[in-house]
Amino acid sequence: MVDEAKATSNGAFGSRVVLFIKKYWLTAIAFLAFSVINVIMLFRYHWLFGGQDLQFHLQRIDEMYHSLINGNWNPYLATFNFNQLGSAVMSLYPKLPLYLQLYDWW
Repeated sequence: MVDEAKATSNGAFGSRVVLFIKKYWLTAIAFLAFSVINVIMLFRYHWLFGGQDLQFHLQRIDEMYHSLINGNWNPYLATFNFNQLGSAVMSLYPKLPLYLQLYDWW
C-alpha cells in the first residue's frame, strides 16, 4: 500500500492519482455503474430519471432551441420559456452542454 504521507510530501501528480484510485475505487465503480444504467434506460426505454431540477434544465434546453431557430446563438435572456418573463437565467449557467444536447435533437 502506498504511504499517504510519502505520496503527498513527494508532490508527484502520478503518486497522488494512484493514491486517489486506491482509496476511492469502489466509489468510482459505483458511479460508473449508475451512469451506465441511466444511459441504457434513456436510450432503450426512453425513460429519464427526474431529479428535483429536471424540468428547469429541460426548459433551458427548449429555450436554447427556440433561440437558435430565431437566430440568437448566445441568448442571455429566456424569452420563450420561464413564463416568458425575460429571465436572465440563461446568463448564469454554461451553454456548452446545451449545444451538445441540441446537436442530438437536430
